[in-house]
Amino acid sequence: MVLCLGALSVAGAVAHAAPSTPFPFPDYSTVDYTQVPIQETGVVDVVADGDTFRFIEDGSSSYVTVRLLGINTPEVRGFYNKNRDEDMCGAVAATGVLASLLPPGTPVQLRSLSKESAGLDYRPQRYAFAWNPATSQYDIDVQAELASAGLATLFTLSNEAALSYSYAVHVANAQAAGRGIWNPRFCGPPEQPDASISLIAHWNAGRNDNANPNGEYVIVRNTGGTVVDLSGWILRDSGSTAWFIFPNGSVLTPDDYRVVHVGQGTPGSPEPRDLYVGSTTALLANVARDRFTGDGVYLLDPSTAFRSWFDWPCVVDCMDPAQGKLT
Repeated sequence: MVLCLGALSVAGAVAHAAPSTPFPFPDYSTVDYTQVPIQETGVVDVVADGDTFRFIEDGSSSYVTVRLLGINTPEVRGFYNKNRDEDMCGAVAATGVLASLLPPGTPVQLRSLSKESAGLDYRPQRYAFAWNPATSQYDIDVQAELASAGLATLFTLSNEAALSYSYAVHVANAQAAGRGIWNPRFCGPPEQPDASISLIAHWNAGRNDNANPNGEYVIVRNTGGTVVDLSGWILRDSGSTAWFIFPNGSVLTPDDYRVVHVGQGTPGSPEPRDLYVGSTTALLANVARDRFTGDGVYLLDPSTAFRSWFDWPCVVDCMDPAQGKLT
């Protein structure tokens, strides 16, 4: 077992915190972007990756680095302790899409519920809307464009969840269509192409999740007809808070499974199929009643191609809108 905690752990922790401010909208599913306050207007300096760019506010001569709200794109080189010199599958494509939407000098408007919203290295967290010459409005939603292209997972912040529902719908539609990273062949022929793996997340440990992190777990099951070797495969959440790497010998015969607990423990105990991420706190976000919050778990092969996923709450074609809450 390997637990990789990295630079995004701060952002992930914020995403999973309980709401600390009232949500200003009575129905999170009908919020329009124009209802989210404008915090800054200016121009793009340069795009850094799929969800980060440098921004120069009107009247300023210096830039700030802005992190997009609502989505998380695959990481460019240097992600955590694995493949330090490689880009994740989809990282280059996501960066290219954002660069095409926000070339240097593009007028852009930044919105957020709070001007104080910030993440890693105190970077402002904002929804970015680019100027549209056709409408003479700042109405090009770059977050929605990336989500619709299948180049982003949902990433919810409890105090900045105004547009999370709409982005969740875009992500779910891209998943259903197999666009971008939701196509295992997006970055080339996948290893073990016949592998069929399902994920089910038990994201609510009950009461205080942080007091019982092992009450959060993911069931990883071989639903296909062939043996699958998960050695070196990666299980992660939507905010990249922690990555679990399956140990050598993680071979699943058809219908075999592993239970990956968020907390600490001894692999194979108390049940033979139990594995542990090793976290001292809960990692999987719960849902809220007054705003759209949630999370996801994703299974990546060693090349970082997405092979299986489970998001909650469900927003498209749902048998159980609160999917993932097992009883």
